[in-house]
Amino acid sequence: MAVIGFEDEKIIQQLLDKIEFFPIFLQIEKLSVVILGLGYSSKDGYYGAGEGFTSSFITRYQNSQHLFLLKLEDNQCILEIYHNANKIEQFTESMPNDVWKKVSIHKKFSGSYLFRITHETTQNLLQFEVAICKPDE
Repeated sequence: MAVIGFEDEKIIQQLLDKIEFFPIFLQIEKLSVVILGLGYSSKDGYYGAGEGFTSSFITRYQNSQHLFLLKLEDNQCILEIYHNANKIEQFTESMPNDVWKKVSIHKKFSGSYLFRITHETTQNLLQFEVAICKPDE
């Protein structure tokens, strides 16, 4: 069923005009990782990601489904774990790989890989972001 107006290219363009970022869905085995925000940094070990980068996925942890949210803020990696919309744990380290080591699941993955910081799509977007000039800069 078509939504009224969505066949009109002008209407679609107006709706998308102010949207600065679309969530990006990336698979890793059975996990669907969602990139919710991008930010650039030249900090070693961040692979170009920085302040504002946010990604998440849902997986089984402590016998039930939990949301894992990674945020890069103030040169720190913050990993928040939620269950039923309640934050149950938070870990903070200086590097994505170090913060992931605090959690005892999916040990075969590094934090930067698991949260898709090093994924080709993410890296391409980070390179693109570096190349554009923002209005407030």
